[in-house]
Amino acid sequence: MRRILFLAVGLFWLVASSAAGAAELSVRAAVEKANKEFIAAFNGGDAAKVGSFYTDDATALPPGADAVKGNRAIREFWAGAIKGGFGDLVLTTASVDSRSVLAYEVGTYSLTAPGQGGQKATVKGNYVVVWKRQPGDVWRIHVDIWN
Repeated sequence: MRRILFLAVGLFWLVASSAAGAAELSVRAAVEKANKEFIAAFNGGDAAKVGSFYTDDATALPPGADAVKGNRAIREFWAGAIKGGFGDLVLTTASVDSRSVLAYEVGTYSLTAPGQGGQKATVKGNYVVVWKRQPGDVWRIHVDIWN
């Protein structure tokens, strides 16, 4: 009897850890898919679409600037960046971890920015994004910080 109980507990642990691993892969896949769409919107100059990836009460924390709070303000922020000549965005996800309705992503980015004499300059950095699960199992950016 003891052996059967031990085997049952072991099987339960194996199934539960496999399910958790599958859920993590699913969240990572959703984040990476959203990132591809975000990149396409940004590089295509569609600030409204870029803003649609954020929750209504999201916060963006750009380097050297005040926090940008709320979806509308974030859309305006990205519209200014796009209009200002920023482009060629690349996001590379290093890791994603999730708990319930929140997930965090760590990664690197590069983009081009206006440089001296009208030349484009490449900017590279790191980012952390807190994603929040929305109804319909859709993940949206809730907090976005980069350097």
